[in-house]
Amino acid sequence: MITQRTPRSFGYSVLMIALATSAFAQFDTQHDHLKCYKITGGAIVTKVQTDNQFGREMIFKLVPKFLCAPTQKTCVATDGSCGKPGAPSGDPVRHFKCYKVAAKECPNDNCTELTGRFAPVPAELIDQFGTEQVNIGVPKMLCAPVEKIVTRSTTTTTQCVPPNCPTTTTTMPCASDSDCPGAAGSGRVCIAGTCGCNSTTDCFPDTFCDPSSHTCQCCGGGLTTTTTTTTSTTTTLRFVDNTDGTVTDNETGLQWEQKVAGSSCLHCVNDTYIWSSSGTAPDGTAFTSFLATLNGGAGVGNCTSGDGSTQTGGFNNHCDWRLPTIAELQTILDKSQGQCGAGSGACIDPTFGPTAASRYWSSTTSASNPFNAWFVSFFGGFASSDIKTDNFFVRAVRGGS
Repeated sequence: MITQRTPRSFGYSVLMIALATSAFAQFDTQHDHLKCYKITGGAIVTKVQTDNQFGREMIFKLVPKFLCAPTQKTCVATDGSCGKPGAPSGDPVRHFKCYKVAAKECPNDNCTELTGRFAPVPAELIDQFGTEQVNIGVPKMLCAPVEKIVTRSTTTTTQCVPPNCPTTTTTMPCASDSDCPGAAGSGRVCIAGTCGCNSTTDCFPDTFCDPSSHTCQCCGGGLTTTTTTTTSTTTTLRFVDNTDGTVTDNETGLQWEQKVAGSSCLHCVNDTYIWSSSGTAPDGTAFTSFLATLNGGAGVGNCTSGDGSTQTGGFNNHCDWRLPTIAELQTILDKSQGQCGAGSGACIDPTFGPTAASRYWSSTTSASNPFNAWFVSFFGGFASSDIKTDNFFVRAVRGGS
């Protein structure tokens, strides 16, 4: 139960959130809790508009994080602290798959004017654990109902041991085949002085006639083992366009700046910067102009937070953008692309957007010469160092989300 005090778009209201009844419900009505398990999967880049009592938001990326299954909770605490009244109850709930989301708020339900501010909304939560005052902030998860199909290898072994399973249909002695009774044309034969079978109809239930020995065998040897293996494969893209001017590398976890065509703008692909103006210190335009603007100011930038968990300011609401180390910069050099491959242009995955087929600065100083810094050539596909006062291209990076 949520008591909403100062919502973004609505008046004071009391809301009860109940999950819809599933057509595939697997449990009784006591399974009205969700227990969430951590899962892994590839990111989905899309655009999803969501609406609830807190307003309208646009989601750009979903990363599967949890599978939430209907669960029955039994309170075993002696003080009854986990069984207080006030929790919604009713029909059994679905399974839910929860995605970590990248979202922006649609002010006044207008998604053509997106913002990442998400003003906190004070709310009171009431459930069987008590009453809690919280601030509703940035959306972190989108949970969608799913039909769960468990995939695993299974082995089934059956053993047939019927009572009094015979090896022959009769102990009748015989001297020749004609001494053995049976239906006309059955062809039963005399084997070692005892009548044997010619077909399964000559045998007892749960046995069959072995044509080579003319004896009734029990269930074909006794044991039957069947193994069925079901597998599922998920392909995860390494580089994901977050549709917010950044690219996430799922292999390294780094978040990269995405360039745009043109010059004389913060993200323009044609702009170059110097590493140092003094000769050795990081005081060139790459730091004092490019990074300072990206972070909303020199030093720690202009990021602020009203609730201690979310922040605004800087590029894409982050103030920790920096030049990559030489090792990090080489992780996005792709020698199968562009000039390094069979084509033309920069040696980098096209997800990164426009990229100059030239040299990009890293933050790493040469160990043998403090006047030089390392760079990566996205034209020749190599790393080297050069004097810090040269003008090279730059691409910012941060530690990822």
